[in-house]
Amino acid sequence: MVPEAWRSGLVSTGRVVGVLLLLGALNKASTIIHYEILEEREKGFTVGNVVADLGLDLGSLSARRLRVVSGASRRFFEVNWETGEMFVNDRLDREELCGTLPSCTVTLELVVESPLELFSAEVVIQDINDNNPSFPTREMKLEISEAMAPGTRFPLESAHDPDVGSNSLQTYELSHNEYFALRVQTREDSTKYAELVLERALDREREPSLQLVLTALDGGTPPRSTSLPIRITVLDANDNAPAFNQSLYRARVLEDAPPGTRIAQVHATDLDEGLNGEILYSFGSHNRAGVRELFALDLVTGVLTIKGRLDFEDTKLHEIYIQAKDKGANPEGAHCKVLVEVVDVNDNAPEITVTSVYSPVPEDAPLGTVIALLSVTDLDTGENGLVTCEVPPGLPFSLTSSLKNYFTLKTSAVLDRETAPEYNLSITARDAGSPSLSALSTVRVQVSDINDNPPQSSQSSYDVYVEENNLPGVPILNLSVWDPDAPQNARLSFFLLEHGAETGLVGHYFTINRDSGVLSSLVPLDYEDRREFELTAHVSDGGTPVLTTNISVNVFVTDRNDNAPQVLYPRPGQSSVEMLSRGTAAGHVVSRVVGWDADAGHNAWLSYSLLGAPNQSLFAVELHTGQVSTARPVQDTDSPRQTLTVLITDNGEPSLSTTATLTVSVTEESPEARAEFPSGSAPREQNKNLTFYLLLSLILVSVGFVVTVLGVIIFKVYKWKQSRDLYRAPVSSLYRTPGPSLHADAVRGGLMPPHLYHQVYLTTDSRRSDPLLKKPGAASPLASRQNTLRSCDPVFYRQVLGAESAPPGQRVAAMLCKVRSWVEIGWGATLLFLFCHLGYVCGQIRYPVPEESQEGTFVGNVAQDFLLDTESLSARRLQVAGEVNQRHFRVDLDSGALLIKNPIDREALCGLSASCIVPLEFVTEGPLEMYRAEVEIVDVNDHAPRFPRQQLDLEIGEAAPPGQRFPLEKAQDADVGSNSISSYRLSSNEHFALDVKKRSDGSLVPELLLEKPLDREKQSDYRLVLTAVDGGNPPRSGTAELRVSVLDVNDNAPAFQQSSYRISVLESAPAGMVLIQLNASDPDLGPSGNVTFSFSGHTPDRVRNLFDLHPTTGKLTLQGPLDFESENYYEFDVRARDGGSPAMEQHCSLRVDLLDVNDNAPHITVTSELGTLPESAEPGTVVALISVQDPDSGSNGDVSLRIPDHLPFALKSAFRNQFSLVTAGPLDREAKSSYDIMVTASDAGNPPLSTHRTVFLNISDVNDNPPSFFQRSHEVFVPENNRPGDLLCSLAASDPDSGLNALISYSLLEPRNRDVSASSFISLNPQTGAVHATRSFDYEQTQTLQFEVQARDRGNPPLSSTVTVRLFVLDLNDNAPAVLRPRARPGSLCPQALPPSVGAGHLVTKVTAVDLDSGYNAWVSYQLLEAPDPSLFAVSRYAGEVRTAVPIPADLPPQKLVIVVKDSGSPPLSTSVTLLVSLEEDTHPIVPDLRESSAPREGESRLTLYLAVSLVAICFVSFGSFVALLSKCLRGAACGVTCFPAGTCACLTRSRRREGLPPSNGILRIQLGSDDPIKFVDVGGHSHGCTPLASAPTRSDSFMMVKSPSAPMAGEPVRPSCPPSDLLYGLEQAPPNTDWRFSQAQRPGTSGSQNGDETGTWPNNQFDTEMLQAMILASASEAADGSSTLGGGAGTMGLSARYGPQFTLQHVPDYRQNVYIPGSNATLTNAPGKRDGKAPAGGNGNKKKSGKKEKK
Repeated sequence: MVPEAWRSGLVSTGRVVGVLLLLGALNKASTIIHYEILEEREKGFTVGNVVADLGLDLGSLSARRLRVVSGASRRFFEVNWETGEMFVNDRLDREELCGTLPSCTVTLELVVESPLELFSAEVVIQDINDNNPSFPTREMKLEISEAMAPGTRFPLESAHDPDVGSNSLQTYELSHNEYFALRVQTREDSTKYAELVLERALDREREPSLQLVLTALDGGTPPRSTSLPIRITVLDANDNAPAFNQSLYRARVLEDAPPGTRIAQVHATDLDEGLNGEILYSFGSHNRAGVRELFALDLVTGVLTIKGRLDFEDTKLHEIYIQAKDKGANPEGAHCKVLVEVVDVNDNAPEITVTSVYSPVPEDAPLGTVIALLSVTDLDTGENGLVTCEVPPGLPFSLTSSLKNYFTLKTSAVLDRETAPEYNLSITARDAGSPSLSALSTVRVQVSDINDNPPQSSQSSYDVYVEENNLPGVPILNLSVWDPDAPQNARLSFFLLEHGAETGLVGHYFTINRDSGVLSSLVPLDYEDRREFELTAHVSDGGTPVLTTNISVNVFVTDRNDNAPQVLYPRPGQSSVEMLSRGTAAGHVVSRVVGWDADAGHNAWLSYSLLGAPNQSLFAVELHTGQVSTARPVQDTDSPRQTLTVLITDNGEPSLSTTATLTVSVTEESPEARAEFPSGSAPREQNKNLTFYLLLSLILVSVGFVVTVLGVIIFKVYKWKQSRDLYRAPVSSLYRTPGPSLHADAVRGGLMPPHLYHQVYLTTDSRRSDPLLKKPGAASPLASRQNTLRSCDPVFYRQVLGAESAPPGQRVAAMLCKVRSWVEIGWGATLLFLFCHLGYVCGQIRYPVPEESQEGTFVGNVAQDFLLDTESLSARRLQVAGEVNQRHFRVDLDSGALLIKNPIDREALCGLSASCIVPLEFVTEGPLEMYRAEVEIVDVNDHAPRFPRQQLDLEIGEAAPPGQRFPLEKAQDADVGSNSISSYRLSSNEHFALDVKKRSDGSLVPELLLEKPLDREKQSDYRLVLTAVDGGNPPRSGTAELRVSVLDVNDNAPAFQQSSYRISVLESAPAGMVLIQLNASDPDLGPSGNVTFSFSGHTPDRVRNLFDLHPTTGKLTLQGPLDFESENYYEFDVRARDGGSPAMEQHCSLRVDLLDVNDNAPHITVTSELGTLPESAEPGTVVALISVQDPDSGSNGDVSLRIPDHLPFALKSAFRNQFSLVTAGPLDREAKSSYDIMVTASDAGNPPLSTHRTVFLNISDVNDNPPSFFQRSHEVFVPENNRPGDLLCSLAASDPDSGLNALISYSLLEPRNRDVSASSFISLNPQTGAVHATRSFDYEQTQTLQFEVQARDRGNPPLSSTVTVRLFVLDLNDNAPAVLRPRARPGSLCPQALPPSVGAGHLVTKVTAVDLDSGYNAWVSYQLLEAPDPSLFAVSRYAGEVRTAVPIPADLPPQKLVIVVKDSGSPPLSTSVTLLVSLEEDTHPIVPDLRESSAPREGESRLTLYLAVSLVAICFVSFGSFVALLSKCLRGAACGVTCFPAGTCACLTRSRRREGLPPSNGILRIQLGSDDPIKFVDVGGHSHGCTPLASAPTRSDSFMMVKSPSAPMAGEPVRPSCPPSDLLYGLEQAPPNTDWRFSQAQRPGTSGSQNGDETGTWPNNQFDTEMLQAMILASASEAADGSSTLGGGAGTMGLSARYGPQFTLQHVPDYRQNVYIPGSNATLTNAPGKRDGKAPAGGNGNKKKSGKKEKK
C-alpha cells in the first residue's frame, strides 16, 4: 500500500513539472542561437557565450541550473555557470557525426529551472582535410587475355575520402607502362572514377603478368593521397595441341588380374596454361567392341587399369587407341596406341556335362549297372586341362574313366529304396593345374521300388471295446498299417477273415473298409447276447507278388443299462400274503423283495424303496437287500390289510426301475403261535452236524489241492534242470535222422551264441512260409556255408528247409547264378566300351557344313564312320546328346546320317571367331556308349557392313590448322575372312579427305584429314557420306552420314546499349522487385556469345546484399530492404562477360536513387513502470511514464498516444511526446487481478503507422473477502456400524482473495448446554475440512447429531464464516430377533403339554419375539423349521401362534418343534426356539417281541450256506486244474524230435498233423553250436496262454519267412491267446496299462452309496448264474469277511494277469476294503499277507480264463 503523503507529493511534483515544460515549449520557438566551429577542436574550446546571447542573468545561473541537452549519446558541449560560456566537452569528428552530408549541424537544447525554460541552439561543424583517400582493397587483380583487342576498357576500383568539398577526392594517376593508359571520369554527383584502357596487344609468352600502381589524390592543402597496386595476369589463348611422349605403348598382364590392376600410363603435354593446358584422356572412337568393358582409363592421369575380366582363351592381345584433348574452347587432340598382351593362367575350372542318366534305377539292379555317362571339359591346356573325377565315399556308386575326360557312373553296392529312395550325387571334377580348380555337378538318381516289404502294423493285435446298442455303420477301429514300399506297392487292401470254426461273423456283425482299414459294425451289438468277438484282418499290398499280413482283432462288448430290473419274489402275477400280528414291535422282518437285472456291473446293482403304502410310517424297506420290516409297533388302529408297493431301481445311467406289490395281512396274536417257537431245537441240532461235515470236507479238499500244486511245481523244476543238462551235452548227441519238414512262421528270432537257445512263437499262418537264415553275422555258424552260396549250390537250402522248401531254395540259387552271369556280361561290356573309345581317340571325325543350311541338309554318315550296324540303330536309340546340339542336329535312324534339324547361324554360335567348330556327342543304349565328332560351320557373306550410328557428329574449330586428323568410328561386319570390310569411301568436298589405316589384326580404321582452313562465317557446317564396303561376292556396303560442325572463335566482346544508367525507387519497394534490365550483345556464337552479368570486383558488400543481378537476363532485382534515412542513393558498376576462352568483358555504371516514404513507425519507451499496484490505490495514481519517438520528419513525426476506453486508466501529456499513465477509477483484484494495458502510438503520415506497447500491471490483494461455504447447511447420512476413520463429508469453503488472505483453516464449534459432544463422534481436518468418524455410530443409541464448522482465513484482520451440519444415522439390520415367550435357556427345550385327542386349530402356544432394529428391519415373521411330522402343526407367519393342523391321535409321541423367527432385513437375521410338545397321557401297551429266537437260526443257516458254496468252489478249481495238467501232459507226450539232413533237429507236434490241421501257436526252439549252423530245433504248441522258456538277447541275425505257393487250408485255428507282448519279448513283462483306473462305484463304501463313474474300467467277474447269485446275496450279505475271489497273485488284486507281475498294490491305493461287487458273494478285504506278497486262497482273477472255463 502506497502512503498517502507520498502519493500527494508525487501528484504535486508532476503538475509543476508539466507547467514548466509547457512554458518552455512556448518560448522555444522564438529563441534559436547559431554557432560555427571547426572539427577536431580541443577540449575546453569556447564556442560562444550563451548567457549573453540569450539575455539571462549570470548571477542566478547556478541557482537555475542551466544545462545542455542533445539527442547524442555523448555530451559534446557544456556551459560554464561562472562565465556563461559554452565550451567543447568531447572530441568533435564531423565524419562521425554527419558522414558524407555536405552540411553538418548539431541541434542543442538549453534547459533552465525556476521557472522551467527551454532554449534551442545550433552548432555548425566545419570540415578540415584530416582524412586520406582509401581504396576498398589493398591490391587489385585483373585477368586479361593475350588475345584482347587494343582499346578495351577495364574499370578500376574507386577510392573513398570521408572529407567533403575541396578536401574530397579529385583525381587519379597511373604508373608508367607501355600497354595501358588511364582515363578519369566524373559521375553526376561530381565523384571521380578511373578506367584502364588497353593501348597495345599483350603477349603472354613475353610477359605473363604486369605490376601497375594507381594513386588517388584529394584537393586539400596540403593534398593527401593513397596508392593501390594493380596486378594484371595475362591469360593464355588455346593455340597449342597436346602431344604424347610415345606413339606406341606395350604392356603385359595376367588374365586373372583383379579389376583395378594398373597396366600402363600414357602421358601427353600441352604448352598452353590453365584449361588450355589441362589434358583429358579418353578411348578412341575406333576401338574394338568390348574394350570399354574390359579396361578403364583415368581421365586426368592417363592410367590404364583393368575394369572387367580378361580371358586368355578369348583374346590374347588387346589393341587400345587412346586420345588426349585439352580443356580449351576449341580443344585440340592427339592419339596413341597401347598393346596389352594377356598372359595365360589356370583360371578355368572344369565343366561337367552329364550326357545320359539312367533314372530311376530299380533297387534290385545288379552291381555295375551304368547310371550315367559324364564328359568333362577344361578350356585350359596342358596339365591344366587334365581332369579327374570322383564321387563322395560311402555311396553305392563309383566312377570309372573310359577315355580322357570321359567317365562312367556305375553302381558299386546293392540299392535299397526304403533306406535311400533318392541320391543326389555330387561329382567333383578337379584339374591338374596349380592351383588346382574344381567343379561340382549334381546327378539325381532315383531308385524305383520293387515289392519287397509286406504290410506292417504298429501292433499285431487290437482290443476294441464297443458299447452295446451301438449305431450300425459307425467306425469302431482304424487299423494302423503301412507299407514302406512305393505308392503302388504300398497300396493296401483290407479284408476280414473268419477265425476258427466259428463262421458268420464277417458280413453279419462286422465289415471293414477295403481301402482305409476302418472296421465298422453292421448290426447293433448286445452284451447279453455275445460279449466277445475274435476277428482276423487280412492286409495285402498292391505289389507283384502280393505280400500280406494278418492282424488279430478282439472286439469286446461293454454293457449298457438297457434292461430294467425284474422281480423274482414275490412272483409277478401270483398272490402272496404275508402275515403280521398286531402288537409286533418295530424292526420285525415281514418279508423280502428279491429282484435281478440282466445287465452287468454297476448297472445290475439294485436298490429298493417303498413307493406306496396305506400308512407310510408303519413299514420300511432296506435299501440294498429289499428286506421289508416294521418301522414302528403295529397298533390296533392299523388297517388289517396293507398293500405295499416296492420300487426296484438299478444303478445305471439313466436308471431303470420296476415295482413289486406285497400284501401284508395284520392279524390278532394267537396262543398257538407262542407254542411254536420252543420247538426249534431239533433243526438247530441237525444244522450243527451238517456244518461240521461241510467244514471237514472243505479242509480235506483244500489240502489235496495244495499238495497237487506243490507236486506240479517240483515236477517243473526237475524238467527244467533236465533240459539245461540236455543243452549242455555234446552236439553229436542231438543229431537225429532227418524227417519231414514242417511249416513255421517266425515272428522274432535270431542266431544265438553257443550254449543258448532261442524261442520263436508261431502264428496261425504256419503253412505259408519257411524259415530261411537271412543275415549271417561275423561269428555266425553259417560262415562255413558261404562257399556254397558263392557256388550257387541249392543243396544247402534243401538241407536247411527240408523237402517241401526245396523249390523256393532252388529259385533263389538260380537267381544268384543269374546275377553272376550279369556281372560277367557287365565286365565284357565295359572292356568293349573302353576299346571303342580308344579307337575314337586315334582319329577325330569332322564334318564341314555352310551356315544357314536348310532343314534336312546332309552333314555326314555317323553310323558308317563309327562302324555301327544300321539295323540296330533304332533299337539302340542312337541320338545326339545335349539340348543345345539337339536343336540343330538329328540322326536318321534308318540310314545313320547326321542331318540339319534347324538352320544354323554361325555368328550366333561363334561370333567373330575365325573358326567355328561345334563338338557333337552321340549316345547309344544297350549297352550305353558314347561317340564324338565335330562339325565346322563355314561362313557365308550374309551380313552387310554396318556403322554403330547412322549419323556421325564431328566438331572442328575454325582455327584448326590444315593437315590435322580426326578419327572416325569404324563399321562392323559380322562376317569374317574375305567377307569382312575391305575399304572405305568419302563423298567429294573441297575441305576434307579420307585416310584409311590398317591394324595388325587386319581391320581397317578410317580417319578424316583437314586439307583446307575452315571459316565459320562462310559455312558453319558440312554434310558428308562415309561408305564401308566388304570383300564378299557380290560385295555388300553400308553408309553413315558425317556431320561436321565448325566451332566459332571468341573474337568479339559484349557491348552495353549505354555506358551509364540512373533509376529511382521508393525506399518501401518490396524484395524481388525488378528495378532495371540491362542488355549487352555479343555477335559470337555458342559459349563465346553467351553473356553473363555480374557486379564489378570493387562493388561493396552492402550493395551486393541489397541488390541481385541475374547473370543471364541482366535483371537487377531488389533483395534487401531500403532505408532512405540511412542512405539516399547507391552507385556501382556492372560487368558483362562472354563465355569464350579467353573471356571478353565490358562495364557500365548504374546509380539507384531512393525516394523517402513514411516507413518508420513510432517507437514507445516506458521510462518508469510500477508493475504492481494495490487494489486500494486512489484514482490519479501514476502507473508509468511513457516517451514516444518517430524517426520520420514533418507530419510523419507527429505522434499521438491512446489506450482502450474500458480500462480504469488514463493518459496525461506532460510535454511533447512525453506522457504519464495514471489510474482513473477504483481497482478490484477479485474482479480482475492484472491488466495488460495496450498503449498505441500513431503518427500523422499517409498512411499512418502505429506501434503497440503493452504495460503489464498486477493488482496486489488486500483481505477484503471472508471465506464462504457452498451451502449454509449440510445434511449427512451415515449408516450405523460404520468403521472408525470413515469419511463422512467434506466441507469446502472458498476465499476469492489470494496468498495468506485465501489460506483457510477449519474448526469445530459446539454449542453449549448439549449432552452429546460432537467431538466424541467426529474429527475435523483443519486444513481440508474433511469430517471423519472417530467411532462407530449405533442407531439404537444415537439417531441425529448437529454441529457447526467455522472457516477462517489468515488475512489481517482475519475474516471467517460458519456452516451448520446435521448428521443422520441410518439403521442397519444388525440385531437378530429376540424371543420373549416362551422363555427358555439357550439350547434347552420348552415343554408344552397337549391334551389327548385334540382337534385341528387347537392353540398349543404363542411365540413372541421382538427386534431392536427399526422399520423394515424390525418386521418379524415366524416359520416352522423342523418337526417329526410337519403336517400335524402350523405356525402363524406374523402372529407366532402354534396350532394343530390336524386332529392329534392319542398315541402321538412327543414332538420336537423348531420354530425360526426371522426379520425382514437384508440380509435377514433369525433366531429359533425349540418346543417339546407331548400329550398329557400315553396309554399304549408294550408288545413283547416273540421272534427273538429266530435270529440264531437265521445266522446258522447263513454259515451253512457259506460253507457249502466254498466247498463247491474249491472242488471246481481243483477239478479244472487237474484237467489242465492232464491235457498238457498228453500234449507233451505226443511231441517227437525230428532231425534234418544238415543236423538240425526239431520237436514238432504230430497230433494235429494227423488230424489234418496245421500246428497252431507253435514255439520254435533253436539250439546253436559253434561247429554247425543249427544244433537243435524244437517246435511245441500251447492252446492257451504262453510261457516263455528263456529270454534271448537281441541280435542283428534274424529269420526270413519264404512264402510257399500253397494256399492256406480251410479251418485254420484262430489267433493264439498269447498277448503280442509275450510273443515278442518272452519273459519281459508288458508295461502297465495307463488307461486303467477305478470307477466311483468301486471306491470304498457300501454298495450303492456312491455314484458310478463311467470312465473307469473294472474287471468284470460276472458269471452266467447272476440271477441265482442275486438271490443268494440277499441272504448272505453279512458274511463278507471271506477270502477275496479277485486275487491274481501276491498283492495284485487280480491285475497281474493283465498288467504284469510288477503291477502290485504298491502302485495303487487299497480300494478293496468294504467294496461290494455285483455277481460275487465276497467283499474285497485288506486281508493279512496281501501286501507282503503272500497269495490268498482264491482264483487268479483272470477274466478271460475264468470266462472260458465257465463256458467249458
